[in-house]
Amino acid sequence: MRLSRRCHLVLLSSLFSLGLFGCPADGEPPEPTPGPTPGVDPTVRAVEGEARAGALEVGHESALLEGLAAEAKPGDTMIYNRFARFVVQGPYQSHGYIDTGGSIIDADLVRPEGQLGRDPIDDVFISNGVGWLFHADTVAVAADGSDGGAAVVEATGALIRWAFIEGAVETDVPLLEEVDVGIVVRYVLEPDSYTLRIEATYTNRGNGVARINPSLGWLASDEDLWSWAAHQGFDPDQLDDLDAIGGVGKYGEATFSFWPDEGQLRSLGIAALVSSAGISATSLGWTDLEEEASVTFVRNLSVAPDVLTAEAERRRHQGLPLASVSGTVTGPDGAGVEAARVWFVDGETVAGFAMTATDGSWSAEIEPGTWDVYAVGRADGDFVPMPAGAGRYGPYAHAAANGRVLAALDGTAPGTPLPLAAGWPVPAPASVTTSADPVTGIDIQLEGRGTLVLDVTDSDGAPLPAYAEVHGDAAVAAQVPDGLRKHLGIEGGTRFARIWTGDGHVELPIPAGTWSVSAEHSWRHERTAGEVEVAAGSAGAIEFALERTVPPDGWLALDSHLHAAPSNDGHLAMEHRLIACAATGVDLPVNTDHDRMADYRPLAAALGLDDRMQVLPGVEVSPVVRGHFNLFPVEPDPSLINGGAEPWWIFPETQQELFDRIFETGTEDSVLQINHGRSPGMMEFAGYSPNNGQVNSEDMWSWDFNVFELVNGTGHGDVPPLREDWFSFLNLGRTNKIPTGVSDSHGRGSPCGYGHTDIFLDTDDPTSVTPGQITDALMAGHTVVAGGLTLRVESTEGAIPGDTVVGGEHEITARVLAPAHIRATELRLYRNGVVVASVEVPEESVDGLWIEHTFEVEDDEDAWYVVEAEGGGGIGGVWHGGKPYAIAFAIFVDVAGDGWEAPGL
Repeated sequence: MRLSRRCHLVLLSSLFSLGLFGCPADGEPPEPTPGPTPGVDPTVRAVEGEARAGALEVGHESALLEGLAAEAKPGDTMIYNRFARFVVQGPYQSHGYIDTGGSIIDADLVRPEGQLGRDPIDDVFISNGVGWLFHADTVAVAADGSDGGAAVVEATGALIRWAFIEGAVETDVPLLEEVDVGIVVRYVLEPDSYTLRIEATYTNRGNGVARINPSLGWLASDEDLWSWAAHQGFDPDQLDDLDAIGGVGKYGEATFSFWPDEGQLRSLGIAALVSSAGISATSLGWTDLEEEASVTFVRNLSVAPDVLTAEAERRRHQGLPLASVSGTVTGPDGAGVEAARVWFVDGETVAGFAMTATDGSWSAEIEPGTWDVYAVGRADGDFVPMPAGAGRYGPYAHAAANGRVLAALDGTAPGTPLPLAAGWPVPAPASVTTSADPVTGIDIQLEGRGTLVLDVTDSDGAPLPAYAEVHGDAAVAAQVPDGLRKHLGIEGGTRFARIWTGDGHVELPIPAGTWSVSAEHSWRHERTAGEVEVAAGSAGAIEFALERTVPPDGWLALDSHLHAAPSNDGHLAMEHRLIACAATGVDLPVNTDHDRMADYRPLAAALGLDDRMQVLPGVEVSPVVRGHFNLFPVEPDPSLINGGAEPWWIFPETQQELFDRIFETGTEDSVLQINHGRSPGMMEFAGYSPNNGQVNSEDMWSWDFNVFELVNGTGHGDVPPLREDWFSFLNLGRTNKIPTGVSDSHGRGSPCGYGHTDIFLDTDDPTSVTPGQITDALMAGHTVVAGGLTLRVESTEGAIPGDTVVGGEHEITARVLAPAHIRATELRLYRNGVVVASVEVPEESVDGLWIEHTFEVEDDEDAWYVVEAEGGGGIGGVWHGGKPYAIAFAIFVDVAGDGWEAPGL
């Protein structure tokens, strides 16, 4: 998972100001265990009283973790017990911005047989402040646990320059002074513990005093994790003076918690990192290390089933008091409710939650006090139906691990689902006072729930992927104060769920009540809504048939800027990205994750979506100071670092050098797209002027791009300046610079498909065309940038956008189509960049047609014409306030038939 440009800047500013302090331990470094051994066989499960460590070798593929951040492979080392398991990367370069050996790259609970792993940990890394990373020369099993004691994995190495950070600011001078420091990292796991102890010892091997800033940080997923902090619950308001910080699985995955041996974690700039970049870090602060002296700092990583288990590990280790509590959560029939979260809250203090067992029972250890106890059996408000037992596909997980995920998705080998209570009303809290004596019998009964069954079809009755929303008074009936809801993972307002379904069928657990349901597909379909009554213990069914107002006509919808889990600022899993695009009518999704090439095509096949869309692999190359660029289509190679993506942080001298390097990672069909050129991007960084076609910074500019974003997402603030740039390209004769519409979607809330590019391919079947045909049509300018409105432009000679007509007199006919809820208001014709005609659109449409208008043009010299349509208000629904808009590529008029000549600026 990778950072966007915004997150790169946050990372730089925040890490430079980082100040998370602990207590160093002076003394001799630990003696490494002589004679390293491969340890035990990691495919053998640990039992009670046992911890194990062993090298992963060929033949151990069954031990590898699954998950969106899984990376383990033969050559790495696993350390585990009966509760949790961790993988330490071998001494080699790996994927990502933190690519050094000796880091933790995978972590998860030990799960029941048949239940797929859900690893969301990218990297747990050791560094010297922001400028230098620990890289292991050796990783060895120091103790395999066969003696009944702790298992220990030891990584030994030194500091290397953090290439990504230096490349982000384009400096070849180290950001921190080089010091000759040797580092030994010991990963220690006791039997029957959820906590891995991380001991990092820095030893000054040089002459003179070494000034160091020992640090430990981690990158983790926010696709499947809520950020969490001790005493605050989910989505913490402040991140200073912390006892612990981490993440909690949104869909029943583990709780992850970092904490010190003593004291607190203090941050000066970490909040933005946690919320947007998924990165956290702890540091000793600056320390002067004498010659041959050593300093050790310790952090602990707990991987537990719930927050209270992780917190009990911390409090017990730190010698803080704990009280035992237990109870049950049941439904109205007295049956236990599995996997409900039982939260303990004292005013604004959120101690955490325990998870109920299969029979609804739960137990926990918690600090003494008086608590309100809430039983929450509601899932995350974003609901994406998936096959039972489905896991998460990882872009760089081992083929064996991903094979198990694909088998669960396509139903050939169903797995064991992660339990998670969903759809239950939240009752008033119980009250309890905990003390030295155990408190039992905290029993909470939930009111009834039912199932909302939704089926969406097209007008012919065929299942149709769709987006739906469910609203109702019962959504706000949770008896939780408004200020506490987000910290317990409960949505506010009347919306109970947002749904994305890849096959049109939904079975949603939901409290009993009357619910308003709306459904939509693409913005070429009508949307509809209705009400359904759901009774406790039964199902309420509702069906919608969505009429396609704008017929398929040989044009396919391309969205060439999409992110998911492989991007560190992606907010949804790869599976969910494809389903979201299917639900919003994208025919040709291009997956362009930050600095990683990832192949989504196997997922499309396993999800049964490959008959309605063609997935095109791509990549977003994301320099901080030069702008972002998408290359597509590409062919990811999982044997290469980051799938073969261009490592821009090995920074170039010029933009042309960067472009040449990017193109080398593509195919003969690849095109290069400038992303958000003015907000900021290459046009802004280079200082391009549409008035004279010149730039202020030659080394920041190259004309060697193919396409550029005109519409990026639902915001339209950049359209006028980018349109002016485009018109200047046309006037300069650079007719091979094609505008595109994209969503730049990073999550479900910023949906794919609003901004997209209609490409004429003379087919309604996206699977029938090749990537080369798509590229050819795109570069021919047979395109319309579209957002809510469908615009079709054709001359009397049958020319479409991108074509050239001969002669001085022509008719250009434009049609604007959209469903009744999307209002078109104005149609404009540009000649050589100047509006020469504007037509007001009637206030009502007829069968989806808002206007059909013919412009008569007469020229005595060569010219180009562009048609643009706009609408009033927002599209609404999944696209919120997106403005109805469309603009076609130019039609060129060659008066004399001797070759078109540009008008010039």
